[in-house]
Order: sequence, then C-alpha cells, then structure tokens
Amino acid sequence: MNKIFYYDYKMRIISIASGSSGNCTFIECSGVRLLIDCGIPASNVSGHLAVEGIPPESINCVLLTHEHEDHIGGIFAFSKRYCIPIYMNLPTYSAIGTNPGKSECKFFSTGTRFSIDGTEILPFPVPHDGRDPVGFRIFSDEGDIVCMTDVGRFSTRIAENLMDSRVLLIEANHDLGMLVQGPYPKFLKERIASSRGHLSNDETAQYLSILDGKRPEVIFLSHLSRVNNLPKLASSCAQQALGKDSSKTRLIVADQYIPRGITLS
Repeated sequence: MNKIFYYDYKMRIISIASGSSGNCTFIECSGVRLLIDCGIPASNVSGHLAVEGIPPESINCVLLTHEHEDHIGGIFAFSKRYCIPIYMNLPTYSAIGTNPGKSECKFFSTGTRFSIDGTEILPFPVPHDGRDPVGFRIFSDEGDIVCMTDVGRFSTRIAENLMDSRVLLIEANHDLGMLVQGPYPKFLKERIASSRGHLSNDETAQYLSILDGKRPEVIFLSHLSRVNNLPKLASSCAQQALGKDSSKTRLIVADQYIPRGITLS
C-alpha cells in the first residue's frame, strides 16, 4: 500500500550520518521519502528525523548499498519498528546472512531500474569489497539525485551514472598523505587505498575536474575518515577541481555525528 503524506518540500536531502562509524541519508523527492542505508541505531535515526519534522513512519523504504556494518547496523530494527521495507540485491542479502525480526525485504537486480511509488531508481555497480555493492541514481521530476559512497576507483561506466545529476553525494574518504602516515596497520591502509576500497580527496577531485555536461547544483562530500582526513582538505580539493565554476555549486561536507542537509524548490 502506498503511504500518503502531504509534503512541504519538493526536494530535500539530509546526510544524517556519514563515515566509518555509520551511514544514513534521507532523501525526499517526487512525493517519496527514502533512506539510503541505516548504519546507526534506529533510535538515533528516528530522533534526527523528528528534529527535522519527519515522521519515521512516512519513509517509503530503505535502500541498501551493501552489507558492511556501518551501513546496516540499525536497518532491521528501524524496518521492524516502523514497518518499512528494505530494498537490496540478493547477493547482499546472502552476505548479511540473517534477518532479525523478519523485516520485509524486497529485491532489485543491479543495473536494472525499479520503481518506488512511481519514482524510478537505478542501482548501479561500484567497485568495493562487498558482495555486490551499488550506488543509486534516483530519477526525480525536480532533478536526479546520485548517491555513491564506498567505491575504490572511478570508471567510465560509473561516470556515466553520475552525469547531469542535480545533487551528487560522493565519497571523499581520505587524504592519501594522512593515510600513509597515519596509525592504521599496513593491511588496512592497503585495503582503503585499493581499487576495492575508498576514494581519496584527490581521486574525487580528479573526477570533478573533468565532469562534462551540467555540473551538480549540490555536492555532498561523504564518508570522510575522522582519522585520515579533514573537512577543510576535502572541501579545498573539491573547490580547486571545480575551478571557476565552484561558486555555482553548493559544497556540503557530510559529518559523522551532525546531520547536514539542503532543501531545494
């Protein structure tokens, strides 16, 4: 059954939590309300939503990118508490291996569009060390939204899925120098920097510098490491990459504990 609520906004995006300790993003567009991932406690999610005047039960579904704990930590509790379905691919469901509370799970195929109450969504593959990790492109009447975190390398195929979006949530996980000189063990540094790990500030900036077509109106820099990055470094790299057009794009650096968002007409 479709959930019917009267919304005050055409498009709203809130990064509720972003980082290695948990990820959750709220998106409202074309009359639907979605969460992408729910890697923090369900009570924290509902508390943050309440501050924004969003009833948790008004969420249409949770979209899951992959099975890592910082993306699923609160997903089943939130789903069960508010009777909200979870959408994921079958390999991710298999990798999780459990469904506490028997939450309602629905399945999509990576690379194939599906619809949530008339809003089309494309889950596209990304290189990361999960079973079948994805990013999401949400096709909205107000402009497309792309969410892509936890990705090791850019490719032409990935770039195609990011083109001409109005809002882009993209990973800027680490500063390579901080990672190399930092306290992490060697194996973890190698995993993060690998082609199935996470994007550095420089890698994200390189993509932004060659972005063809219409640049996003809003860019969220997401999944920053609190050990191997600084918000000012990520922001500076992105601004330099955007060059003279940087003033035309709103840059928002997502935070692990402080929700940050934007409302667009």
